Amino acid sequence: MVSNDTDHLPVKATKKAKLLLLTSNGGAGQQSITQAILEYFNEKYEIETFNVTVDLIKGKDPLSTIKPELNTEVVYNWLIRKNHFWLLNKFVKLGGLLFRSILKKRMIAAFADLYRDRQPDMIISLVAFYNAYALAAITTCPFVLVSCDLDARNYFHNYRLFKIDNLYCAFAIKTPELQRYLNKIQFPPSQQYFLGYPLRQSFLNSNHQPRKIDRHKQIITLMLGGQGSHKIIPYTKILTRLQHQVILNVCVGHNKHIIKKLKKIVTPEHIKINIIGFTDKIIDIMLAGDLIITKTGSSSIFEALSLRLPILMDCTSTQLDWEKENVRFVINNKLGYKIKRLNKLVTLLTCLFETPHRLAQIKQNYGALSFPQFLPNFDRLLTKITKQIDTHEY
Repeated sequence: MVSNDTDHLPVKATKKAKLLLLTSNGGAGQQSITQAILEYFNEKYEIETFNVTVDLIKGKDPLSTIKPELNTEVVYNWLIRKNHFWLLNKFVKLGGLLFRSILKKRMIAAFADLYRDRQPDMIISLVAFYNAYALAAITTCPFVLVSCDLDARNYFHNYRLFKIDNLYCAFAIKTPELQRYLNKIQFPPSQQYFLGYPLRQSFLNSNHQPRKIDRHKQIITLMLGGQGSHKIIPYTKILTRLQHQVILNVCVGHNKHIIKKLKKIVTPEHIKINIIGFTDKIIDIMLAGDLIITKTGSSSIFEALSLRLPILMDCTSTQLDWEKENVRFVINNKLGYKIKRLNKLVTLLTCLFETPHRLAQIKQNYGALSFPQFLPNFDRLLTKITKQIDTHEY
């Protein structure tokens, strides 16, 4: 037997491309998207996450002069928890003006230092507001901007600073409003990629089947997220006024402090309340319902859309400017309803339950829509870019 000496030589490992993932702590949706990308691509790429609002802005944020641990993201999350959406809209506009006029040079220099220090092969940005300064500083490395909202304007903040030769933009879906905006700023179509919304892999299972409508027993899923936990109690109290036989699945997540209050709510015999904490079975719970009552954040809306559920959107507070497009999309495509006043909720639900063809029509309306799957589409885009890197096109 003739041996081949090369059989014993070590196989040369293929070097993984090094990705720098720009993210933040701004809301559960942002963190969920970050986790989805890490889980899907961790074996294929060497990925480092970098929290822009904590690690890059630290010491440069004017709010830190008041208190070292204070920054724009801390205030942002506090305003959401307190439901001060009208003030948050003003705060975001003021912050944009502040960065544009005062902090621009410091931000560009900070991103330049970050790039020199990390030396990534590619940068992926999930953050809004800061992309202009990153692109002004980093002009040779491929830069992939992922818009986590249907309304992408905040991601193009201070667009005149954008250096776009190395830029790829991933959007969820093409809406008329988004297309008008991209045309207005004259963003090249060749750099626009409509890949779907960045949901966790578990939401991409094509076998998901919504529950069939039963006129004699309705199931409502109430899921308002961590930031909307203060609304769970008033919503639950209102829902106990329904005259129909109802199972109410109240999802509280990590908000264990409201469980005692929920258990104190007096419930008629024809209504059953299931209190559901944090669980990895959330998709099964959502699919078990005839409809979902949820907040208007992009991740919440697209999770419900991916499961093709009738959606009732909480619009009882001032809407965040960048979430208005989510509501418009649901309404324009006749996939759900807005809840503007809690005292009208029982009337709306009674109408839906007594005329079941309305819910059936919503499920039919989904048939006219196609939602691309972000992760596999994003995989193809990153593969295309890494091939360009390997062939020294960058």
